[in-house]
Order: sequence, then structure tokens, then C-alpha cells
Amino acid sequence: MKLTAEEKFNMVQQIRRAALSTKLNLAEGSTRRSEVERKRYLEIARGSVVEIDAALETAVDLEYYEIEELEKSGELLNKCFAMLFKNDEQKLISYRRLMSCVSRLTSHVSQKLVNHG
Repeated sequence: MKLTAEEKFNMVQQIRRAALSTKLNLAEGSTRRSEVERKRYLEIARGSVVEIDAALETAVDLEYYEIEELEKSGELLNKCFAMLFKNDEQKLISYRRLMSCVSRLTSHVSQKLVNHG
């Protein structure tokens, strides 16, 4: 199955919105003095990474991709999610490293969708 140009555009835009949400929540959360508030923003950022995963899963469900084609995307998703989790639990991951991970993920996924079919 091939996505129409409009469906492809919509999926790419949704992934970009989720990535932007991730970055904005990381940025805002990093400025909070309260541990509770920082954790809440990290939780929202994790939810946005999961949203990117769901969009890719939907692309597989629609038979737009084979699961094997998205292996690198899955690795990047897992890495970003793990970094967000570690940051929440142990505060080991720097803000810049988190942003860089999300940027690589967004770029990779967007290119994969735009250049496919």
C-alpha cells in the first residue's frame, strides 16, 4: 500500500509536532526549580516520543513500511526514551544530549517518510 501525498504529509507533520513538543517540554522543564515540575515536563516529553513510535507503528499497520525498514528509527526511539527515563530517575543525561537525540530521531523519521515510495 502506498500513502497518498496528503497522508504522507500529514504523518510527517504529526511526527514533527510530536518532536517539537518533546523539545519544548524538555526546554521548559529544564528551567523549573521544583523537582516535581521537572519530572512532569519529562513525563510529557516521553509521551511525545511514544507518539512518534505510534505514528511509525501505524505506518507499518497500513503496510506502508515493513517493520525491518524502520529498524534504525526504532533504535533511535529506544535511545531517546531511555535517555528521558534515565534523566528522570537519575539526572545523568544532559539537556543538550537529550535534544540532540530527539533531533536525530526527527530528522531520520522525516526523511524516511518523505523519501519512501
